[in-house]
Amino acid sequence: MDEDSQCRTRSLPASLRGWLFSASVLASILATVAPVQPLRQALPLLALLSLVAGFPAAARISQILTVLFLAAGIAAARASDTSTATLVNGFGSMLGLLTLFSVVPVLAVPIQLGRYDARVARLLSQRSVRPRPLYATIGGLSYLMASLMNIAAVPMMYHTVMGLLRRYVPEPRRFALESIVTCYALPLSWSPVAAVVAFVVHLTGVSWLTVLPVMLLTSLAGVAVSTWLSPVPRSAQGIGARVRPDGTTSAWGSPAKATAADHTSAAGNRPVPASLPASAAESAPESAPKGEGSSGSAIEPDRPIWHIALAVLLFILTMLWLERWTGWGMLQVIGVVPIPFALLWSLLIRRGRAFLRALVQQHRQVANLQNLFTVFTAAGFFVQSVSHSPYINDIDQLLIHTALAIGPALFVAILPLIPVALSMVGFHPIVTITLLSSALHPQVLHMSPIWLSVALLGGGAITFVVSPFTATLNVAAAASGERPSVIMRWNLRFCAVYLAMVMAIAALGQTVAG
Repeated sequence: MDEDSQCRTRSLPASLRGWLFSASVLASILATVAPVQPLRQALPLLALLSLVAGFPAAARISQILTVLFLAAGIAAARASDTSTATLVNGFGSMLGLLTLFSVVPVLAVPIQLGRYDARVARLLSQRSVRPRPLYATIGGLSYLMASLMNIAAVPMMYHTVMGLLRRYVPEPRRFALESIVTCYALPLSWSPVAAVVAFVVHLTGVSWLTVLPVMLLTSLAGVAVSTWLSPVPRSAQGIGARVRPDGTTSAWGSPAKATAADHTSAAGNRPVPASLPASAAESAPESAPKGEGSSGSAIEPDRPIWHIALAVLLFILTMLWLERWTGWGMLQVIGVVPIPFALLWSLLIRRGRAFLRALVQQHRQVANLQNLFTVFTAAGFFVQSVSHSPYINDIDQLLIHTALAIGPALFVAILPLIPVALSMVGFHPIVTITLLSSALHPQVLHMSPIWLSVALLGGGAITFVVSPFTATLNVAAAASGERPSVIMRWNLRFCAVYLAMVMAIAALGQTVAG
C-alpha cells in the first residue's frame, strides 16, 4: 500500500517510531520468556502507544480501517458490562502476531549473507531452458526460499532469474512473476514462519502437525497447477519455434533479443533497481551487507541450496521441541526462535559480525510496519469488545442457522472465499480471520476444527497472490517495475483453480469427518 505523503510529514520521525515498535516487540518476547505480571500489564499500553505513533504515517486505507475498527469497538464496548481493563487488554491481543511480522524477516539474513542466490543462478544456468522445466525449477526454488525467507524471497528470486530469462523467454517479466509469486504464496499455508499459519493454529487450537500433511500436499499440488498454467506459448511446448518480442522467431534454448521494457521500469524509463527499496514492503528486510567476507573485503563463496532445506527442517524440529518443553503456543515459539536461530546459522557460515550489522538494519525496517501496527492493534480491540458484547450472540445464531441450512461441508467450502473477498478492499487475511474467530465455534457449528483450519489457511494464503493491497504484489511490483494490478491479472487463473481445489478438499474432508 502506498503511504500518503502529507501524513508522513505530520508523523513521528521514523527512528522514534521504530524504537517504540521495537520496544513493543521486545516486551512481547520477554513476556513469553519471563511472564512476570508487570511486563504483561505493560503490553496493551505499549501496543496502544504504537497505534498512536503509527497512525499518522499509515497509508490512507490503513487509517480508514483503523478508525472503523476503533469506532465499532467503542460502540460494542458501550453495549457490554465488561470492565475497562479487560477492553484495554484487547489492544495487546495482536502484539504476538506483530512480533512475528517484525522478527521473521531476520531469517532471510543468513540466506543473503551466505550468497545462496548465487548458487540459485548457477543452478538455473546449468539446466535446460525448455519452458515448462524452467518454469517448474524457478517455482520450486521460490517455494523453498519462501518457506523460510518469507517476503524477501520475491525480490531475491526475481533479480536472480531475470538475467537468464531475458535471453530465452518472450515475456520474461510475466514468466518470472507468475512462477515466483504463485509458488511463493503456497508455503504460506503450512510454513511455521508464516504468520497466518501461526495465527490460525493459535485460534482453532489444532496441532500444526495435524494440518501439515494436508496443506503441504495441497501446496505441492498448487506448484503443479502453476506449472500447468504457465504462460508458455503453444509453439514453445516442445523444441519448436517461438515468437520473439520483436516479431521474429527462434527455438527455445537460443538467445532472444531483450526489449527495452525488460530492462526498464513500467513507471518510467529508469533501470529496474538491483535491490528492493526499503520502503517497498512492510515486511521485507533490507539487503544484507555485500562484499564483507571474513577478511573484510573478500567475496564470500556461495553455499549449497540444501543448506536452506536443512534449515527449514531444523527450524521445525526446534519449534516442536520448544512447544513440548515449554508449553508455549506456536505463536509464542515463532516469536522467540527466529533471531537466535538466524544468529547461529550466520555463525556457522562465519558471518556473525555481518549478521549483527544486518540486525541493526532490520531494526530500522520495523519502523516501516506502521500499517500493520495500526490496523492489527485496532482489530484486536474490536474483536475483544465484540466478544464481550451482546452482539456476539446474534452473530453466533446467524452462523449456526446458516451452517444448518446449507450443511457443514458447504459452509466449510465457502469459507475460503471470505478472506479473499475482503482482501480486495484492503483487509489483511489475518484481520479477516480474527473477525471470524469471535463467532466460529466448530463444536457448535458441527464442523471439524481440522477442516475449518484448512479452509482458513487455503483462503488466507491465496489472498497474497490476488489482492493488490498485500505486500506480496507491491514488493513484486517494486522489484519488476510492473503494476500490482497487472501482476494480479496474470495470476487470476491460478488463483481460481487453486481456490476451487482448496474448497473441494475442505468440503470432502468435512464430509468424511461427519
